[in-house]
Parts: sequence; C-alpha cells; structure tokens
Amino acid sequence: MKNRVWLHLGLTLIIAVSLAGCGGGSNVGNEGNVGNVGNVGNENTNRTSESEPPTTYKENCMSCHGGELQGGMGPSLQKAGAKLTKDQLAVIITNGRDGMPSFKDRLSTEEIDNLAAWLAEKK
Repeated sequence: MKNRVWLHLGLTLIIAVSLAGCGGGSNVGNEGNVGNVGNVGNENTNRTSESEPPTTYKENCMSCHGGELQGGMGPSLQKAGAKLTKDQLAVIITNGRDGMPSFKDRLSTEEIDNLAAWLAEKK
C-alpha cells in the first residue's frame, strides 16, 4: 500500500513538471510583447537571423519542441510546413492537440498567426 502511494505521488509530480514546461512564457497583458514574432515578409523582426526562432517560439514552444525544432516532449517541427498549412498550424496553436496545451489565452491572434506563418515556412 505504501509503495502505491509513492507511485501515485511520483507520477503526479512527473506530470505536473512536464505540463509546466510546455506552457511557460505567457505574453498576455504585456503590451510590449504583442506581435513580437514579426510580420510575414517584414525583414524587421525580433530574430537575429533567419534561422533563429522568434521570441514567441522561444518563450512558448521551445521547451517541448526544442531549440532546433527537433522535437522532444512534442513532435519535431522542422518540416511542419511540408505537412500542415499556415491555417492548420494556427488552429493547432490556438486550440492545442494531442497533449499540447491551447495558447488562445496566452498569445494574441497576431502572435499566433505570425508563429504559424513562420512554422509554415519550415519545409
């Protein structure tokens, strides 16, 4: 019986830590960060180079999908644009899917659209 309690406690802790790692970096209520992914086609973005992920990705996605989009807890996004359209990616970011949390309450519509456009370029 004692082992069962420890098992449940351990599993609960692992799940809590895993979920906390996937949802950090909220920009809600921080007007200074609204739209900080940059505009599609606009060379003046918050990236230091075309290969570097935008801040919104770094703050909200990197912990599960990796710094190189290679995946980890979440799937690889290196070829996300070859599999999904910008609109499909925006729906997934907004509503979540297969263990991925929803970001509709954490990111603005503009941030979601810009992040989806950036991921759609990954082919």
